[in-house]
Amino acid sequence: MYKCIYPRNVTECSYRISGDLADVFLGFQASSAEDKQEVIDSLRKSGFGILDISQNELAKVHGRNLIGGRAPSHLTSEEGLFRFEFPEKPGALLNFLENLPPGFNVSLFHYRGHGADAARVLVGLQVPAQRRSEFRAYLAFLVSKGYSWQDTLGFMERAQELAAHGAASAAFRGPRGQVWCCNRGLRPGSC
Repeated sequence: MYKCIYPRNVTECSYRISGDLADVFLGFQASSAEDKQEVIDSLRKSGFGILDISQNELAKVHGRNLIGGRAPSHLTSEEGLFRFEFPEKPGALLNFLENLPPGFNVSLFHYRGHGADAARVLVGLQVPAQRRSEFRAYLAFLVSKGYSWQDTLGFMERAQELAAHGAASAAFRGPRGQVWCCNRGLRPGSC
C-alpha cells in the first residue's frame, strides 16, 4: 500500500486487526488534485478499496480514532504493544515498514506525522513464544540503526517471567486495569 504512495509523504496511518478485511486510515501529501487522483487510481489498481474522505471534516477529525475498533481477543494472542521512534526524513516510514520481520503479525499500527525531528509509531505485534529471541535480535538491529523503542505494556519482561515459571504465554495489563492472559498453565485472571 505504501509503495503506491511513495515518494509522497504519509501524514497518518492507523490500523487495528478486526478479523474482516482491514480498514486502514491513511493520509498523504499530494501536490495537486491530479496527484491525489493518481495515488487513488494506483491504490485501486493494486486491489485496495478506497473511500476518499478528504472533503468530510467529521470523518477526518473523528473517524481516524475509530478505525478498527476493539480487536477480538482471539486475534490478539501473544500481542505486545511497542512504541518506536526514529529520525523523521523522507522514506523513513517506508524503511521502518520494510524492516519489520516477516512472520510477526502486525495487529495494530498508528503513525501520525507531526513535522518533528523524530517519527513516532505505535505498533501491536504478535510475537510467538518460540520466536521471542528472534524478536529481541530485531529490536537490537533497530537500536543499531538509530531507532529507539519502548515496550509499553511490559510484554517482553512479563513473557520472560512467565517462561521462567514454565508457562509459554504472554500476559499484560490493558486499558482500565483489565488483565489479558494468553497462556498455558495459568488460570485466567491469575496473571
